[in-house]
Amino acid sequence: MRIIIIGGGPAGMSCALWLDNMGYIPYLVEEKDDLGGMLNNNHYNNNSVLCEPTITNEALRKKMVSHISSSRAKIFTHTKIKKIRPISSGHRVEFSVHSEGKHANEINNTKFDRIVIATGTRVRGKTWLLNKIGETSSSTDIIRNTYIGPLSMQDELDNLANIKDNNHRKKRWLVVGGGANAVDVACRLSGHKEHIILCARSDWKDCPPNLLKNLNRLQRKRSINIINPCTITEVNIASDAGHLLSISTEDNGHLLADKLVIMFGFQPNSDEIFVLQKNINVAIDGCYLTDKKFSTNLPGVFAIGDVSNSGAHCISSAMGAGAVAAKNILFLSSHGD
Repeated sequence: MRIIIIGGGPAGMSCALWLDNMGYIPYLVEEKDDLGGMLNNNHYNNNSVLCEPTITNEALRKKMVSHISSSRAKIFTHTKIKKIRPISSGHRVEFSVHSEGKHANEINNTKFDRIVIATGTRVRGKTWLLNKIGETSSSTDIIRNTYIGPLSMQDELDNLANIKDNNHRKKRWLVVGGGANAVDVACRLSGHKEHIILCARSDWKDCPPNLLKNLNRLQRKRSINIINPCTITEVNIASDAGHLLSISTEDNGHLLADKLVIMFGFQPNSDEIFVLQKNINVAIDGCYLTDKKFSTNLPGVFAIGDVSNSGAHCISSAMGAGAVAAKNILFLSSHGD
């Protein structure tokens, strides 16, 4: 059986390792030049993985890459899947895959029996920011002074907040976002005695109660200025020397800031994939809808990790999803499905 796994993060690598243990030789395809996925973007210890309380995500990534490099899995980096097309073959369905990149020919000349989508998520804020930058402003200067979530950036924010300008004045931070991440970052930055503005279109009502309690306390102390509702329409370099950035809002207002922090969460990489977008059921948040065994509504196609709607979006559940999907593939194959 020929199985292709699209995505070289924890979910994809886990699935490939389990399939290798079951006697298959999976194809593992990663668009970037190395494997790791979210393990490359988070430097915290991951206490819930492999029951090793002190292991870092970087150490886990190296361990998984070492295991998969010594397995029988065929690894294709620098390769992007562009299109997948189901092909009827007797009573079975095979899949024709078109890819671009370093290993395109070998993939394009192979028909696959199973497709496993493990494309994960991407940070939403960068696309939003690029669409908001004014035509007369330098995008380079704005991006240099903008920090885009996720939470793994909080240590970097702490370091930046401790660096004062040449005149040692406090910096003004504008934190944008309607979720717990935005509230958490704003509260942490306020502890550095900086000027913090927190704005969003919503009212953070879904945040954990302890975060909201802390936010309300800091607002009463005037450590954080809350502007809500607030819709940002344009971001420019400020014309005066007082602050670096000028932010326009929908009500014709203007905000001045030195640093912009965008905490919009993640967007599933389901919209990048292929022809299957028309065939696979997708949830409101963009995740592929799967059952508990990570099967989609399209026979032979599975979705695992953060791109699926099953389980929490974290490293440990992504690795578990890879194992469950591999076992489901074995079960279905042994029953002629």
